[in-house]
Amino acid sequence: MSGKTTGCRWLLLLPALLLAWLAVAAGPAAPATRKAARQGPVRSGPAAYYPLVDRLQPGERVTVLEKKPRWLKVRTPRARQGWVSVKLFTAPAPARGYQKLLRDRGLEGTSVSVVTLAGRGLDSGAGGVPAAGGLVREWLVQGGFRPEGLGDFLERLKPRSCPRALQALGAPRQWASSQEAFEAERRLGEAAALRLLGGRKVITRPELDDYLNKVGTAVAVASERYDVPWRFVLFEQGQPRLLALPGGVVLLSTGLLGRLEDEAELAGLLAHAVARVVLDQGVKELEGRLPAQGAGLEQAAGLVLEIAGRAGRREDVDRLAAALCACAGYDPRGLVRVIERLPELWGQEPGEARARARRLERRIEKAGLRGGAVLRERFLVKAR
Repeated sequence: MSGKTTGCRWLLLLPALLLAWLAVAAGPAAPATRKAARQGPVRSGPAAYYPLVDRLQPGERVTVLEKKPRWLKVRTPRARQGWVSVKLFTAPAPARGYQKLLRDRGLEGTSVSVVTLAGRGLDSGAGGVPAAGGLVREWLVQGGFRPEGLGDFLERLKPRSCPRALQALGAPRQWASSQEAFEAERRLGEAAALRLLGGRKVITRPELDDYLNKVGTAVAVASERYDVPWRFVLFEQGQPRLLALPGGVVLLSTGLLGRLEDEAELAGLLAHAVARVVLDQGVKELEGRLPAQGAGLEQAAGLVLEIAGRAGRREDVDRLAAALCACAGYDPRGLVRVIERLPELWGQEPGEARARARRLERRIEKAGLRGGAVLRERFLVKAR
């Protein structure tokens, strides 16, 4: 029996012995290789904060030395060892939103943080050309940009239709006189907003807040006020009200939002608020009426909406707002509709608002800017 048992054991071991012999005969296994599907950094450690040691380009093959769930240790074609994200080996998803804007301007792969810091750190240079300074300049250099070329860089980020729309509508544009002046305006606007909202409920539904700020940012991006941290806030009040405060704080009442019928109308109103900030309308009036103890500040903030005086100044805002809508891809006639339908919002008589709307509509027709997105269905889902 023992001889039979020993023979059976040998039979069971034969496959394993055969595989071991084949492995020895074949020599050591060739290291795995992967082909990069997109460009990306090779870092000294398995995290984004480690220093760069190399950069992969699409199509380059690397030798995989070690694997982690989200990182691979590799040897690059230049014989450098480091860690890369596993995302570099999967095809990139179709560009959308902000990344699509960068790709269309030939800036694909640009760091979002570099662009954001560049935009937020601008001040007015000679002739209104934006210039970077301080920390922003350092980030631009690290990102591979020439600081002296920032004006051209930002120009490339603008939607292509904007220069034509701005010129065709004769829309005026204006930069803050200096960074110090803008900081003063920002503090003034924030103080007015805090007092105005002190006794009112601010709507904080995340989906609605996100929607409002996306539409507002879409029309603000073409205004060339890259130094303004735009904020669009919805507050509870039955009366239709829209306030554009210095420093980029835009306040919209629930009563006004409830009177709108589509996204083009919302974009038109927010563009109108952006245009008032860009043109500095209401700043002097607000400064002059700010009381020392803060009493009556709401009335002073209301002056930003109630821009009295020459009709030409009001129509300057109308033209710039319509151009910003066209730049963002919205139908600028949405603004025409709300000007005519809500005369009380502007402090005008119905006939006066109607005539103003017709003048703006004729300008839009003459400029060839009819058409664009209206998005009624999306507005009814997002804003209700």
